[in-house]
Amino acid sequence: MAKARTSRTKQRRVTLDEFDHDLPRVLAAARKPGGVVVVDAEGNTRFQF
Repeated sequence: MAKARTSRTKQRRVTLDEFDHDLPRVLAAARKPGGVVVVDAEGNTRFQF
C-alpha cells in the first residue's frame, strides 16, 4: 500500500524589524502549523518558535 502524500507545512520567515513592529501578527502566525523563523537583515536565523 502506498503512503499518503502530505503537504509540507509552511514555515513563515519574519525579519527582526517586522518582529519588533508587528508582534501580534507574528504571534498569530506562530500558532499556525510550521511556526515562525525570525531572521536578521542578512537572512541569518536568530530564533524560531
